[in-house]
Amino acid sequence: VFVMYNKIHDNALKKTRKYLSFIRVLTTSEILRKYRESPLGPFWVVAANALIILGLYVVYSRILKSTSDGYFLYLSFGLVGWYSIVNSINGSANSLQQYQHLILNFKIPLWTYPITVVSTNFLLWLHNVPFLLLILIFNSKNLFLILPTILGALTGSIILLPFCIFFAAWCAKYKDLKQAIIVIMNGLFFVTPIVWYPSELT
Repeated sequence: VFVMYNKIHDNALKKTRKYLSFIRVLTTSEILRKYRESPLGPFWVVAANALIILGLYVVYSRILKSTSDGYFLYLSFGLVGWYSIVNSINGSANSLQQYQHLILNFKIPLWTYPITVVSTNFLLWLHNVPFLLLILIFNSKNLFLILPTILGALTGSIILLPFCIFFAAWCAKYKDLKQAIIVIMNGLFFVTPIVWYPSELT
């Protein structure tokens, strides 16, 4: 019995290492591919987010008439996190179609592909850490606040995993579901407290 248990345990560990290695390699290739499309590399990811956040800050601070000094800080952290969530969900919905050539050529479980999407977006989120640190400096905040932010982003990515696997499976079966998810996520942007304070509802 113990010999059989050890064999099963060893096989499980080997498969786990194999799948984790596959996810790591695929995640790395996706990030490199994304940077090859831009001559500025990682800087463009941060710069694009900064420009969008600045534009939304100018518009929404006037619309909402927010006079709080911490609104730009609130908006920056919220939007960077939101983009990561949206890209993870939308990317997972299309992951099985995107990696169809790999699915047909490698005997790897299908759940590894949406996990790759989530891990890729988490690493891309980490590239925004220098920008978030600058925001903390300009708002005279403790720089160590970035640590719980990183932990929160990691926890959020882990929580997203079962949902992204679920969306990947159903979107592979029902093609129109991908567009429905995109529309829903766009709508949630306006009802989720990202650009406005929850206290403003009272």
